[in-house]
Amino acid sequence: MLCDTREYVTNIQKKIRIGIQGGKGSFNEEACRTYCKDNTITDYEIVYLYTSDRVLKALEAREVDFGVAAIENSLGGLVWETVHALSEFNCKIESYFQIIINHALLGVPGVTITEIDTILSHPQALAQTQGTLARKYHNKQLASGEGILVDQATAAGALARGELPRSTAVIASRVCAELFGLDILAEGLQDMAENFTSFLWMTPR
Repeated sequence: MLCDTREYVTNIQKKIRIGIQGGKGSFNEEACRTYCKDNTITDYEIVYLYTSDRVLKALEAREVDFGVAAIENSLGGLVWETVHALSEFNCKIESYFQIIINHALLGVPGVTITEIDTILSHPQALAQTQGTLARKYHNKQLASGEGILVDQATAAGALARGELPRSTAVIASRVCAELFGLDILAEGLQDMAENFTSFLWMTPR
């Protein structure tokens, strides 16, 4: 797998474009940067495409050179968004890799947990934290964003810009708190400490 990736990067002779399922600050971005570091890929540009469907569509159209999308989590199971996209678009799965996911609860600065009435995140993040949420935040409404707001990082950015109610908290990465100036209300929400997500590294077919 590694040799194939390096050969492909060498052959295209330009900064490669990598389309990812998430937005800036997402776990998908972390996964992408981790894969590139581990495989000595340095000259690249990340294209934030937010959903698996958009990643696979861009790959098929050769608008990006590589694609990254989550496929399975040790707690939440299959990422059906990606499974469905793979059935719709044509691509080559070149590699499969994992990173540990640590979920944080983010809120607008100054808002306390008692003022939060809704917790918003990707369905997979809610599945990975369902035990913790039921135990600690059973009085909060759980919701998933629609469209690109299904991406945790994009939802965190929208919250920071005032596009979501101040009474909403978002489950996302600690990086998003730093990136968008949000407060960390809680960390380690995942139901198991070793919460692995598997990602696909894909090329056009």
